Amino acid sequence: MSEIPESPEVKITLILLLAMTMSMTGFAIHLYLPALPSIAKQLSASINQIEATVSFFILGFAVSQLFLGALSDKLGRVQVMSMGLLLFSAASFLCSFSQTAMQFQVLRFIQALGAGASVVVFPLINDMFDKQKSARLISLILATLITTPILAPIIGSQLLQFFSWQSIFYSLAIYALLGFILVQVFLKKQLSIHILKNKKMTLPSMPFFRRYFQILNNENAVMHILIQSFSFAGFFAYLTASPFIYIEYFGKSEQFYGYLISSGAFLAVCINLCNAKFFYSFPPLKKVLWGGYAHVLSSLFLLLTYVFDFGFYGVFLSCIFYSSIMSFTLPNTLASFLSKFKHTGSGVANSVLGFIQFSFCFLSSYWMSTLDSKDSKDMLLTMSGFAFLVMLSSLRLSKATKKLQSYKVSRKTLAP
Repeated sequence: MSEIPESPEVKITLILLLAMTMSMTGFAIHLYLPALPSIAKQLSASINQIEATVSFFILGFAVSQLFLGALSDKLGRVQVMSMGLLLFSAASFLCSFSQTAMQFQVLRFIQALGAGASVVVFPLINDMFDKQKSARLISLILATLITTPILAPIIGSQLLQFFSWQSIFYSLAIYALLGFILVQVFLKKQLSIHILKNKKMTLPSMPFFRRYFQILNNENAVMHILIQSFSFAGFFAYLTASPFIYIEYFGKSEQFYGYLISSGAFLAVCINLCNAKFFYSFPPLKKVLWGGYAHVLSSLFLLLTYVFDFGFYGVFLSCIFYSSIMSFTLPNTLASFLSKFKHTGSGVANSVLGFIQFSFCFLSSYWMSTLDSKDSKDMLLTMSGFAFLVMLSSLRLSKATKKLQSYKVSRKTLAP
């Protein structure tokens, strides 16, 4: 498949628009985190009910993955992206008019269905580039994307301080609407026809649900999915519990909380840039295994903080270390996984990955919101457990890869 035109302006436009679409999810989660206690008070709801809106968002995002990826294989990536941006904008606007916790939860679910259109971004990259270039571009987009949790908590806390929590959702609505306009004005006009329409894939003539099961019968693919899912689920346990832990338990201000989350995100940006620049020549699969094995160090750090109660700095540093390793692992896992389905519908493959990944995130987030935690111990233990599962999945992936390589060698040997 021919690649993106060489014009620097087109390349920059593509990266920024894809990063903007991807960041819908990050903004929808991080922007309102400092406002959770305020929203709970205004809606006369418990903090657990409002924390659960993170879980409902993740559930909606997971559900959207089931069909939007396959739909983008049929209709084209840009069309699905446009529909998602409009739905996200409308739901964000309506969130600001919520009168009860239940209304807020339902609207957050609908908002997530629109955000799910970001599932088309990585298949679009996979359509246009080879495995190593895809890994590099994904890292660059993620480096741009990770500025979202750097900026979002700070912006959210400032909006809360000078206006109200509703202003956060007005901002999200305007952001998505601007994204929709930019897609129509720039993406459709500046990119070449083969990128715009994305050449509907030549897919196997079978229902897309059968293709889901076909992917799940591939052990190598399943291990990639589990590494991605377990790693991300641990991070979402942190996102869900951190407002209570930092603001209520450790007594930090909402503004200071924003800076705490942002500092971790800044470190993740640096790691993604290093991945793109200094580790470009290494195969993505090798980097997946490195990241997977490194999770065991994170698991031990979290356990030590849990056992010896290192206080605020111990919790902060152990969680930052976890998110740093996750930031190295995820783009390489994604590039390695999608490369296996480059010519058979990467949209469907990304749907399977996204659904399972965010289902685990939902379970992790919902688990944290239902616990009546008095301190950080439940969060630390949950994150440590997921880090250990990442390491086990990496070991299994290494074994499955060696088995597949041996099988290919034996077939070549037996071939006449």
